[in-house]
Amino acid sequence: MSTIGLIDDDMTTRTLLKTLLEMEGYAVIAFDQENASELLASLANQRPDLIILDVHLRYADGLELLKHIRQNQTTKNLRVVMSSGMDYSTQCEKAGANAFLMKPYMPDDLLAIIHEQLSQQSG
Repeated sequence: MSTIGLIDDDMTTRTLLKTLLEMEGYAVIAFDQENASELLASLANQRPDLIILDVHLRYADGLELLKHIRQNQTTKNLRVVMSSGMDYSTQCEKAGANAFLMKPYMPDDLLAIIHEQLSQQSG
């Protein structure tokens, strides 16, 4: 069973995604740290197979977090799907994201990207 990490400061979004992903058979870690350094430490400790990372967080810039994830020896190969209500696909790709999904998105679109990313990771 693959583990998905959720990094989104909106509790409703985290709850809905957690429910959806658990229904699909994934283990889910909803990261709810309120600062970037705690979040990065928790990510390195928990090591999910893939994370869904919001570009805009109250406490941090998602693109900056992604740079730190890519610089850390423990998390540098983590599959990262970034999302935002605005089209940041180019910026996310340049920062090292594996995929970008624009909000609002359909659950099937998210699941397809997760499946694709996890299959690339194992294959």
